[in-house]
Amino acid sequence: MSIFSMFGSRAPSPDSFAPTDVLGNAFAPPKTPIEHLQQVLAGSSIEKKQLVQLFNEFYGPGIVQRSNVASLIESLPNSYKLERHHILEFMGRIGNSVTIDDLQDCWKQLRENRMTSQIPFVSGIDPHAIENRFVFQIFDQFSKLSYAYHIYFKKLLDAFHNPLKVLEPDNRMTLWEELQTTAVRDKKHFGYLCYYDSTQKTANRLTPVDNSEVAQKMEAERSEEERIVDKTERLMANPEMRARLIGYTKPEMVHLGMVVPVIRSGSHRIVYYQLREKINEDGLHAYLFTPINRPGCPAQLIFRGTAGPNSTKSDMDGSGVGKDRFDRLSPRIFNMVNQYLGENGEGSVEIMGHSLGACDTQRAAALLIDQVVKAPETLLGRLTGLKIFAYCSPKLDKETYAAWQRNCVIQADKGEKEAAPEIELNFAHNLYDGCTWAGDFNLTGADRMHYLLVKGDRGVLGTWEHHSEPLFTPEGRFNFDKGGRTLTFFEDQVYKQNEERLDQMVAKPENYHAETGSSVVITDEMRSVLRNLEMFERQKAQAMDAHKGLAQHSWSMWTLSQGLRPLKGLSYYAISAIQSVRGFFNPSSSSSSS
Repeated sequence: MSIFSMFGSRAPSPDSFAPTDVLGNAFAPPKTPIEHLQQVLAGSSIEKKQLVQLFNEFYGPGIVQRSNVASLIESLPNSYKLERHHILEFMGRIGNSVTIDDLQDCWKQLRENRMTSQIPFVSGIDPHAIENRFVFQIFDQFSKLSYAYHIYFKKLLDAFHNPLKVLEPDNRMTLWEELQTTAVRDKKHFGYLCYYDSTQKTANRLTPVDNSEVAQKMEAERSEEERIVDKTERLMANPEMRARLIGYTKPEMVHLGMVVPVIRSGSHRIVYYQLREKINEDGLHAYLFTPINRPGCPAQLIFRGTAGPNSTKSDMDGSGVGKDRFDRLSPRIFNMVNQYLGENGEGSVEIMGHSLGACDTQRAAALLIDQVVKAPETLLGRLTGLKIFAYCSPKLDKETYAAWQRNCVIQADKGEKEAAPEIELNFAHNLYDGCTWAGDFNLTGADRMHYLLVKGDRGVLGTWEHHSEPLFTPEGRFNFDKGGRTLTFFEDQVYKQNEERLDQMVAKPENYHAETGSSVVITDEMRSVLRNLEMFERQKAQAMDAHKGLAQHSWSMWTLSQGLRPLKGLSYYAISAIQSVRGFFNPSSSSSSS
């Protein structure tokens, strides 16, 4: 596809390059690069070389070259008329390419009070402020900033991702929001920019968990459905954004050191990560992000789903969805995580993906646990926790599942004698998504398991929509508006914890009647636990009924249950092939589909 298609089908037109706005009013000569870019956004004409020079002065030449914006501009005809939405797209590509080195360079400019770009000004960090000078003296390297000073990460990243806040103070839209209103041809060029915008909106909406008496009273007044939806959103919304937006960003737009915010599921605070390593080979795309100066936080391993002929070929793998090519590249995946653990002494990993990427997520979890069991003396023996988020995942083959089950039994038998990583499995998909029917089994048997099962109005005929449409909105809310969606959420570990609490309360002497040998005192705490157990039993029954109902009226599900391998996952393969063709002829059709 020609690069000119990103500007639409309008033919190039001559440009007088006169310094006037869209109404023909003359602009005053700009005094600074910031003023010049403001005028260009307002309609002032600019030549190609001038625009490249302006971006170099505003952002710094490194990120302008890395984002390929300089090459795109220079390849345009000299007579091409650049309009506002073209400038915004260039700015979006640059903002999408921010790395820790770019932030470090801005930090150096601020510390030395010697500005070579405009981003430090746009960030609003005053190099003369006493509190800032104090931080500059303590932290000579930007990556050494402690969590207490992460506000500097946000200010500098905001300057790259949304300079419109300063350039156009009256503009209520962010750069990404305005880009969405333009004719953006391929949103996969802006995955990191979109993810940053969505994460900030989600973080602004979420409040840290409050265990105060007032908060507990407010929580008690909420309905059961409200609590379930809120818990689902807090646990699964931000990881889905990473799986669908970060995972599907064009590989040529992804560079080592790129910085992303992650909302921690426990505290709901933002932690910043940088891209440490990546694999882009044979249809497998894996990205390992590690926390910046926060060694206690889990690493993030993200797998991309189907988005091209090589990955589509992996979907058709007769030995299991994506199995052959994953097995070939498994040593590299193992080494990525192993080296990270070696440098940190120990640590945990969160793995996530959508579609084929979700199947790779399960395979990666099985691979790491297999190495922990077979070679505990390796660095992976220091793995303290493993958590997966699998969205719309095809199932694993029997061989991989059986090995996982054996390893789980071995890990459980270790008991307290040997430390074993705590495992949490999180699955989310639409029950009518035919793509999730391929294969044999999903991973089970972990310390914690969460299932988000979604139903909609369209049934199996809506498989494409079920598979490609995100479950959560950019603000991190469950999207009930898509096809009459309803959700069922089940927490296996919480159920077990409530059973244990009830057993402990019943065993208390004050709640035990010696003559009858039975518990006769029902306390308020017992009633609360019993209500929880009743709720979880109801959730589990709903989940099982949903599966059972689908199996009874779905011919495709019936064929799967009969083990007819030639037909198994037929809908998944069909959807994958259709999507590959759609992506080839119309890259803008979906920014996050399989």
